[in-house]
Amino acid sequence: MRARHDESGFTVVEVMITTAISLCVMATMLGMLTSQTNAAQRVQNTAASQEDVRLAYVELVRDLRAAEPVLADPAPTAQSVALDQQPSGAPARRVRWVLETSGSGTALDRYELDRNGVQAPQLSYRLAGAVAGAQVFTFLSQRGVMLTDPNDISTCATRVHVLVQARTNGTGAPLRWETDIDLRNTRLPTWC
Repeated sequence: MRARHDESGFTVVEVMITTAISLCVMATMLGMLTSQTNAAQRVQNTAASQEDVRLAYVELVRDLRAAEPVLADPAPTAQSVALDQQPSGAPARRVRWVLETSGSGTALDRYELDRNGVQAPQLSYRLAGAVAGAQVFTFLSQRGVMLTDPNDISTCATRVHVLVQARTNGTGAPLRWETDIDLRNTRLPTWC
């Protein structure tokens, strides 16, 4: 009589096939996880950009509405605006808003200027993907005429059109924030 050997278990071929199938399933799941993580990151970045734009908007509107008057910047550009403010019961101050690009990205920065015109950064709003070099501030007279001369801006501006654009890192529409802000320019000459 022969002894019977029980050869239960898996063959090398069966183990290799099982391992290959498991690796395919894991690679598919890893790809889905990576895709979901990237999508969540894009949504988070877009939400952060929108929040920064909203916060900048609130602060900029408050500053522009308190301006008396908008100043003639020594080197006026479409990316900056300077203004004088006289909050009730407080000393006068000069504020400048600038869309600036640096190594860390584009930001809408708010500076307070001292008596000598030296800027001290106060607030900085990072605008991911902001269109650098685009026209941000357009100054308009009471008649709706666009003003470009610094003296006309400081004496005749009654409205500032503000446009901030940012590219999003995804398939969504670019972020575009556009508004008109009425100024309290009460010292308008008759020729404006």
